[in-house]
Amino acid sequence: MVRVGYLAAATSFDGIVHSVFARACNIAVPFGLLTVAAHGLADGPSVWRVSSNTVADFTSLFAPGERLRCRKSVAHTRDVALDLTNAEMWRPPPPPWPSGERLDANLRHANAALDERRVRVVPSVIDREAQASLRALEDACRRLDVQSATAQAHRLIGWGEGLTPAGDDALVGILASLRAVSCADAHRALFLRSLSLAVASRVARTTIVSAHYLRLAAQGHFNADVTRLIDAFVGDGTEDGSGLREALEAVLDVGATSGADMVAGMIAGLRAWAPMRQ
Repeated sequence: MVRVGYLAAATSFDGIVHSVFARACNIAVPFGLLTVAAHGLADGPSVWRVSSNTVADFTSLFAPGERLRCRKSVAHTRDVALDLTNAEMWRPPPPPWPSGERLDANLRHANAALDERRVRVVPSVIDREAQASLRALEDACRRLDVQSATAQAHRLIGWGEGLTPAGDDALVGILASLRAVSCADAHRALFLRSLSLAVASRVARTTIVSAHYLRLAAQGHFNADVTRLIDAFVGDGTEDGSGLREALEAVLDVGATSGADMVAGMIAGLRAWAPMRQ
């Protein structure tokens, strides 16, 4: 292994393989869901990332339902041994302090990139029937209306298809951006805590994988590609904006529409609590 997430240290535990893809494997463990990811994928709080791209397809190594046993920094399935003895611990760097100086331009660029991506892929429910709920959630966040925000968040949970429904991806994005631009404001902090608790209380309505990421988001934990993009939105210091473009492309490339739905949520949260609106 090359890195392990700060919420997934190599302690002693047993797990069961939940789902397997070409470049990732999800394992149900006592602390939620552990993802074993290919070298090129993003780090995360509950991710173990392998050290090289020597494995072409994880489906040849793992099978849903098989057991994983971790003892003394080595995890075993029937056919695989993962040695975490020398693995580094991944933690996200401290976020930059939000600045409104370039945020308008960054949001315009992100909206254009999102529109372009939507033209090339099948739209999700966030582009169709769930769009009104996301806009209403943005407005409720702007007004710090907990009751309305909770109602819209509950509507979005589990809305859509796949392992991570579109509504859940948008919620992860909006929680990430709200946390980034709360700016130590006591009223916003209280609102965010209430909204996060409301999201966490309804995760049983969605898939196991999506519920895991919603719980993490409600607690302020996000994968590296999400934190990198949020940091680029609020503090990209590159003169040509390349930091934002690269971070945006990485998130938009996640899944068929998952990344785009997360970006839509991020944009909504940033528009609601943008520093220049304080």
